[in-house]
Amino acid sequence: MTENPENRAHVDPDTLAELHRLARSRPRSGRGQTAKLGAIRTLERLGREGKTTLPMPDGWHPQPGTEWEELDRVHFERHPEARERWWRNLHP
Repeated sequence: MTENPENRAHVDPDTLAELHRLARSRPRSGRGQTAKLGAIRTLERLGREGKTTLPMPDGWHPQPGTEWEELDRVHFERHPEARERWWRNLHP
Protein backbone atom coordinates (compact mmCIF):
# COMPACT_ATOMS: atom_id res chain seq x y z
CA MET A 1 0.00 0.00 0.00
CA THR A 2 1.54 3.28 -1.05
CA GLU A 3 0.91 6.48 0.78
CA ASN A 4 -0.38 9.50 -1.08
CA PRO A 5 1.32 12.59 0.41
CA GLU A 6 -1.57 14.80 -0.69
CA ASN A 7 -3.94 12.94 1.65
CA ARG A 8 -1.78 13.42 4.76
CA ALA A 9 -2.73 16.25 7.03
CA HIS A 10 0.03 18.81 7.35
CA VAL A 11 0.45 20.10 10.88
CA ASP A 12 2.90 22.91 11.45
CA PRO A 13 5.36 22.58 14.37
CA ASP A 14 3.63 25.27 16.48
CA THR A 15 0.27 23.51 16.24
CA LEU A 16 1.87 20.16 17.02
CA ALA A 17 3.60 21.65 20.08
CA GLU A 18 0.27 23.08 21.27
CA LEU A 19 -1.43 19.69 20.82
CA HIS A 20 1.30 18.05 22.92
CA ARG A 21 0.97 20.77 25.57
CA LEU A 22 -2.79 20.30 25.75
CA ALA A 23 -2.45 16.51 25.91
CA ARG A 24 -0.11 16.82 28.92
CA SER A 25 -2.18 19.48 30.70
CA ARG A 26 -4.26 19.01 33.85
CA PRO A 27 -7.50 20.81 33.04
CA ARG A 28 -9.78 22.06 35.80
CA SER A 29 -12.85 22.88 33.74
CA GLY A 30 -15.06 20.91 31.41
CA ARG A 31 -13.93 23.03 28.47
CA GLY A 32 -10.29 22.26 29.29
CA GLN A 33 -11.04 18.55 29.59
CA THR A 34 -12.73 18.61 26.19
CA ALA A 35 -9.72 20.40 24.66
CA LYS A 36 -7.35 17.84 26.18
CA LEU A 37 -9.41 14.93 24.86
CA GLY A 38 -9.50 16.48 21.38
CA ALA A 39 -5.73 16.98 21.43
CA ILE A 40 -5.12 13.37 22.49
CA ARG A 41 -7.41 12.02 19.77
CA THR A 42 -5.79 14.22 17.13
CA LEU A 43 -2.29 13.10 18.14
CA GLU A 44 -3.37 9.45 18.04
CA ARG A 45 -4.91 9.93 14.58
CA LEU A 46 -1.77 11.66 13.31
CA GLY A 47 0.32 8.81 14.73
CA ARG A 48 -1.78 6.21 12.87
CA GLU A 49 -1.61 7.95 9.49
CA GLY A 50 0.46 6.09 6.96
CA LYS A 51 0.60 2.87 8.98
CA THR A 52 -0.75 -0.19 7.29
CA THR A 53 -2.89 -2.65 9.19
CA LEU A 54 -2.99 -6.40 8.77
CA PRO A 55 -5.84 -7.64 6.59
CA MET A 56 -8.62 -9.31 8.52
CA PRO A 57 -8.98 -13.06 7.82
CA ASP A 58 -12.38 -14.23 6.56
CA GLY A 59 -14.70 -15.23 9.39
CA TRP A 60 -12.31 -13.92 12.06
CA HIS A 61 -13.45 -13.94 15.68
CA PRO A 62 -11.24 -13.30 18.75
CA GLN A 63 -12.63 -16.37 20.52
CA PRO A 64 -13.13 -19.01 17.83
CA GLY A 65 -15.11 -22.08 18.77
CA THR A 66 -16.81 -20.51 21.79
CA GLU A 67 -20.41 -19.60 22.58
CA TRP A 68 -19.52 -15.96 21.97
CA GLU A 69 -18.70 -16.65 18.35
CA GLU A 70 -22.10 -18.28 17.89
CA LEU A 71 -23.86 -15.35 19.59
CA ASP A 72 -21.96 -12.77 17.52
CA ARG A 73 -22.58 -14.48 14.18
CA VAL A 74 -26.00 -12.90 13.48
CA HIS A 75 -24.79 -9.42 14.40
CA PHE A 76 -21.69 -9.72 12.21
CA GLU A 77 -23.73 -10.99 9.27
CA ARG A 78 -25.91 -7.89 9.50
CA HIS A 79 -23.04 -5.49 10.32
CA PRO A 80 -19.76 -6.71 8.76
CA GLU A 81 -18.16 -3.33 9.50
CA ALA A 82 -18.41 -4.13 13.23
CA ARG A 83 -16.12 -7.15 12.79
CA GLU A 84 -13.68 -4.99 10.80
CA ARG A 85 -13.68 -2.30 13.53
CA TRP A 86 -13.06 -4.95 16.19
CA TRP A 87 -10.11 -6.31 14.19
CA ARG A 88 -8.60 -2.82 13.72
CA ASN A 89 -8.94 -2.06 17.44
CA LEU A 90 -7.10 -5.25 18.39
CA HIS A 91 -4.48 -4.98 15.62
CA PRO A 92 -3.55 -1.29 15.23
